Amino acid sequence: MNRRRIIALLPVLALCGVVLSGCGFRPLYGKHSDAPGLAAELATVAVAPMPDRSGQLLRNAIEQRLERAGAGQAKVYTLVIDLVETGGSLGLGKDATSSRSSLALTTTFELRRDGKVLFSGASAYTAAYNMLEEQYATIISERDSRDRAVNQIADDITRRLAVFLGNRPGS
Repeated sequence: MNRRRIIALLPVLALCGVVLSGCGFRPLYGKHSDAPGLAAELATVAVAPMPDRSGQLLRNAIEQRLERAGAGQAKVYTLVIDLVETGGSLGLGKDATSSRSSLALTTTFELRRDGKVLFSGASAYTAAYNMLEEQYATIISERDSRDRAVNQIADDITRRLAVFLGNRPGS
C-alpha cells in the first residue's frame, strides 16, 4: 500500500472503532474486556462424561479450553453434550470401491445449573478424507478428520458458552 491509501484509510478505521464501541461490542478476552472474570467463570463449567472415543476427545478438548484461566475452580455449571457420529462414502472408483469418505459429528448441548437448563444449542461439523490403498494411511487420515471435527466443535461450543456467560447480568 502506498502512503496515500494508508492516510485515506485512517478516518475509516477511526469511524469503525467509534461504531463498534457505540453498538455494545466488547471483547470477550483480553485486558480491555468488560468481563475480566469471564475466563474464571468458564473454568466453573464441568463437562459431563461422554461415551465412545469421539465423545472422550470432545470432552477433553472442551475441558482444555474451559480450564485455561482457572484450574481448580469449584464447578457451578454442568455442560451435558449428546454427540452423534456418522460416516459415509463420497466417491467411488472405477472398480466400485470407495475412494473418499466423510465423517460428520453432530452435537446438542445444554448448560445446566442445579438441574435447570440455562442455555442450549447445537453444533455440527463434517470432515472428509481419502480412502487410500494403504490401510494404515486411511486410518491416520480418518483420525486426522476426527480430530479436526472435534476441535471445530469444541471451539464453537466454547465460544458460545463464553458469549452466553459474558452477557449474563452481573458479568
